Amino acid sequence: MLLPILTAVVTLVQQKMMQPVSTGDDSTANSMQSMLVMMPIMLLFVFYKQPAGLNLYYFINSILSIAQQTYVMKKERSIMQKFILKSKSKDELQDKIKKI
Repeated sequence: MLLPILTAVVTLVQQKMMQPVSTGDDSTANSMQSMLVMMPIMLLFVFYKQPAGLNLYYFINSILSIAQQTYVMKKERSIMQKFILKSKSKDELQDKIKKI
């Protein structure tokens, strides 16, 4: 019973990390927010009756995805900081970003 709960919690964390910043209208943001909550709850009920191997596979995969996303976000942040430090002016920074 513990593994399905852990899987639901880790899935919620994973989805929170990968959720883009909402710049759209309110209906889109509301539907994304409801899916953010409903998906882990649904997985809790699905994995409750499934074999532990499938549940463990999904749990480990989610943890590895969180680790990968954390690494990529830190790497991206450090690259952007290097661009900002190396650029002498705002126009130069914008030109560098456009080239990427």
